[in-house]
Order: sequence, then C-alpha cells, then structure tokens
Amino acid sequence: HVRLWNIPDKRVVHWTLIPAQASSQITAAEANLITAVNFCDDGRRVTVGTFDGRFLFYTDSLQYDTVIHIGDKDVTRSVRSRKRRKPSKITGIESMNSNNSKVLITSNDSRIRLFNIRSKEIECKYRGYLNQSSQIRASFSYDDRYIISGSEDSWFYIWRTKPNSDDSDSPINAKLTRKQRRYFERAFERIRVHNTMVTSAIFAPNSSLIMNYLYSSSDSSSLINYSPISTTSSIDTNRTRISGINIASNSSEGLSITNNTGPIYVMVTADSKGQLKLLVNRYHR
Repeated sequence: HVRLWNIPDKRVVHWTLIPAQASSQITAAEANLITAVNFCDDGRRVTVGTFDGRFLFYTDSLQYDTVIHIGDKDVTRSVRSRKRRKPSKITGIESMNSNNSKVLITSNDSRIRLFNIRSKEIECKYRGYLNQSSQIRASFSYDDRYIISGSEDSWFYIWRTKPNSDDSDSPINAKLTRKQRRYFERAFERIRVHNTMVTSAIFAPNSSLIMNYLYSSSDSSSLINYSPISTTSSIDTNRTRISGINIASNSSEGLSITNNTGPIYVMVTADSKGQLKLLVNRYHR
C-alpha cells in the first residue's frame, strides 16, 4: 500500500494498493513490494518504484496515472517480453530541483536514468557504478549540475547531469568517432575513501554555509591542505588515476571550478560499517 498522511491532522487521508504483475522471474508477493516512493512535479504527483522494476505515477490524491517499466527501450514493449525479462528493483527516486518535470531513477541493474515525466521518455542514462542487490540511491547536487551515488565496489561516483555539450564543436571532439563520442559523454568520476560498500553519497544542500562555519570555527587560515585521496577519471574503460580532494585540476575537464569565484561542493558519504566521510572540493577564500 501507499499512504499519504496529513501531518497537522496526524491521519491518513489517501491510500491505494499497488497492483501486482505476474512474472516468471519473481513471485506475486515480491512484485507487489514498494521499494521507493517520492513526490515530484512540485508535489502534484506521487511516484512509486517497485521490486519488479515498475515506475508508477499517481496524482496527489493517489489516483492512478500511468506506469513505466524500467529497462524498456520501448515503452510499448509487449507484456510477454516483460514477463521474460529479469526485473530490476527500483532503489531510489529523486526529483530535480530546477525542473519539476524530471526525475532521477536508480535501479538494481547498475543504471541511473533521468526521466521526463511529461514526455514519458528517458533523457539520459548514467552507468559505471555497481548496484545489483543494495538499496543505493543517486541524487542531484544543490544546483542540479551533477549526480552522485554510492556503489557496492567501495567507491562513490559523480556524473555531469548533462553531457559537456560545450565541447561538442571542439577540435578534439571533432576527431572522435561516433562510438568514441558516446563513451566521452558517459564519462564519470569515482572517488574512494571507504574500504567497504558505500551505501549513501550526497551533496550537501548549502555548501557555502558549511564552509563559512568551518572557517569561523577554525584557527587555520586555509582549508586547502587536505590529505590526498584516490580518485579515478573514466571515459568508459579508459581510466586515469589522479590525486587530491578536488575532482580535477582544470575547470573545463573537471566537475567543479576550484577558484574563489566557482561553486563549492561538499560531499558526505557513508558505508556499510557506519563510517561517515565529508569531502570538499578545493576552495580558496
């Protein structure tokens, strides 16, 4: 069941039962499990993710709207083919802050999808991390420029929300084949600060406030002397190891600008042993 509470009245005002779907891969009881739920479209819709990979839309009064099957390249795929396909549990649903028509969906096929709820199309797919059996969920940075997620391989991963389209006409990009260009657009950064599965990774919602607090509570005049951590930049299988707390040394290649006019990003990660880590991109006051 999905239930909506009225917080001031302290009671349930709407509820609905998610319909089960027959499948040769899982039981009816498993198919009816709700594994993720969230509001989207400025609270006008409720989005529900299930164990068998369905993504259901409801109104704010829990009236059924539509359903999408995660992993279907064609939303009109037949019911028979869906029954044969191994389902992938939806582990996270995140609404974009700056565009209420876009939703980020995390699932157990090690994929993250940016979904447009108005056109009912997948706009972008992010890969590289490992999520096969856990409840890991991806989320946006406070400015929606980047996506971050934990991973079962003890790293956490960061993607650009939109591929770097500014470089599409660059001399280097012009020399790439279509396949190489596709790999370039799938580029991600991964950082390792844990020795076990990273169960959660988020961007802090108000990084400037955190940095101002750290400066005001510290006697040191600079926060840029961090111990190096292991990071990896990847374009598909081509990996280059770099060091440092910042994602990259060049703002045109990295995930954040590191001068005094650029944005500040604070990341918080947690692992399966309960350890928490806080990371900051290089910041000059």
